This record gives sequence, C-alpha cells and structure tokens, in this order.
Amino acid sequence: MPVEEFPIDQTGANRWPYYITVGPDDHLWVTTYDNHASGGNPGGSLVQISRNDPRTQTLHSGQTPPSGTQILNDPTGRNIVWFPSSSRKEGEKYTDYARINEFDVDEYRINHKHSLLKDASVGGISMVRIKADNSPSAPSVHYILFPDFQHNCVGWIELGKGGMNLVPLPIDTDGFNTSPYRGEVTVASDQTRYTYWFTGRKRSDDPQTVNGLYAYTPTDDNPWKRIPLPDPSQVPGHIIAGPATNGGETRNYLWIGASSPNQILRYDIEDGSWETSETLTGSPQQLAFGPDGLIWVVGTNKLYRFKKNNHITLLPSPDVPDATFLQGLCIDDRKVVWYTNLNAKKIGKYRMEDAGTVVPAGSPASRQCGAW
Repeated sequence: MPVEEFPIDQTGANRWPYYITVGPDDHLWVTTYDNHASGGNPGGSLVQISRNDPRTQTLHSGQTPPSGTQILNDPTGRNIVWFPSSSRKEGEKYTDYARINEFDVDEYRINHKHSLLKDASVGGISMVRIKADNSPSAPSVHYILFPDFQHNCVGWIELGKGGMNLVPLPIDTDGFNTSPYRGEVTVASDQTRYTYWFTGRKRSDDPQTVNGLYAYTPTDDNPWKRIPLPDPSQVPGHIIAGPATNGGETRNYLWIGASSPNQILRYDIEDGSWETSETLTGSPQQLAFGPDGLIWVVGTNKLYRFKKNNHITLLPSPDVPDATFLQGLCIDDRKVVWYTNLNAKKIGKYRMEDAGTVVPAGSPASRQCGAW
C-alpha cells in the first residue's frame, strides 16, 4: 500500500501541522500553528485524530500560543500529553508567555502550565526517569528537559514539584558559543544520573557562532562537554539515542539529523568516533527507532529508513507524492509510520510492512511516540 495522506481540519483558520504522537487515549495528537482568518495573533491548536480513520478529527483550537515543537506522552502514565508553546505578543506587550503545557486528553484542557522565561524558544522536550539514590527501594524521579534557544540555556522540570531549573551555557568558553536546539537523554548504568545531549547551532547574531554536539551531566564536577561535529560547518538538528549491535558487540550511540550537507550522523558514546551516511536529497527533520530494528527519518522531501550498522546504510524508502515539507514523525504499536506534511497541511500514513525487507527487531521504543 502506498503512502496515504489526510488533510488536517482547517475549520476557522489556516492550520499547519508540526508534530505528532500517539496519546494515552490511543488517538493521534497533532500540534498545529494557526493563522486565523478573522485576524489577530496567530495561535496553536491540538488535533485529535482516529488511527482507524484519520479523516475523523476533533479540533481543540484556541488552546495555546503557536506550538511548533515535540509532543510527548506523560512519563508517569497519566492521561496527559506534554508540549511546549511560544509566547504571544501584541505590539510591545506580552499577552501569553512561553511555557510547557500538560494537556488532559480526557477532559480536553490544559491542566497545568509550566511558565518559562517570557520570550523563551524551546527546541523540543525530552523525558527521563532516574532513581533518587542507590538503595534498592529508592523511588523514581521524573524530569522534563528542554533547551532554550533564545536564552542559550538548558532547563528541566521535576514532576511533582513546582518551578523550573535553568542552567546557562558557558558561552564565553571557547566552543560553547552556540544556541541549543534539540535534546536527548541517556541514563547511567546505576540509573541514578543522566546526561542531557543536545545539538547546538550558529545564529546570525554574536556570540552564537558554532555548530556542535553538547552534553550536560548535572552531577559531574565539570558538567559541560563539547563534541565537535565531523564537519564543523554542518548544521545539526534532531537527535535520538539507543544501542546498536555491530560485529556481535552492543554499544550506545547517538544519531543526529544534519543539513548542509544532508546526512545522518552517528556518534559512539563510548569511544567518541563518528560515522556518516550518504548524502540525502532532503534535509532530515525528526528521527525515530522502529520495531523493525531500523531508524526512520522524515526528511523534507520523503521518508527515509536506515540500518543501524557502521555505515548507517540507507535502504529503499517510500516516496511521498505531496512532499512539500515533511516535519514530524511517529511510529505506533501497529507498525505504522505517521508523519506531518507541513506545507500541504496534511498528516501521512505508511505501513511499515510495505517497505519490504527489514532487519530483526530489538530497537528501543521511540521517545517521540511512546506507543510500543
């Protein structure tokens, strides 16, 4: 079966879909950017979509300021989805500050708003669970982590506690003059500490002049680490982490979508080595692990799939007929790949079994979807 696409509900506004997940209610949830025909400030909506019939959609409009980054399930199993939203401004006055939202999928409302710096620009969210200490009976602690592109810092929210924590990058230190963009988390073997990995990008304004991969480990004496990219002019984007087995040995890696040139980069966390894929025709956007053992990537022009081997081998991948700008990606428990087609104002559906030969299963579940 070829790729299928379904228009997003445009009732009352021009509505562009950004990111997508399978919520705890078993429906798809999509964040959108809305430009209302009646004028006024742009806003954001959530669209609830049936996986059985994606034409069946329920629009929850007027919920948020513009929302253009990831949407994830609650890490504690509540019927909640989390997503960031931007500030809203009328003239010189802010009418809504940037925040991270908890949306109740049963009551269809935001039940908690975690306020950020008023003009923050959050490049996605990540979630992690660690143990409070080394004791066998230690409780779990959950965090929502995020990079703030506007203020050159990373932050986190501890679930169950108020407020947030912000740590500025040491931008005056050589190599750290970057703006954090997208993040991912790995957990130490004792489960008591984590490392937050994030991609950093140049900006046109000083001092953000460096592209790179960065790491922050809160419990270390020297918590910051910079890892130069194989090509320092390359622009890194979305990032995921997980194990891969090569030559009988399982190691932990990071995979990063990059542009200029368009490639998938693989970083070996243990020995610090890099591997790069062949050059792609489209710019990689979001990445996710599939239950087929492959890495799926939504590029601006099509879907891509890769083996996780030393060469990051590109496999035959499905074309998207109306591929004007693909953005978000999610893989569900039915082995269906879902994506957002930004400029076409559609979501797409592709059955993984139609892609042909696959490799053995065993990949970790994608944090971007949380459905399998």
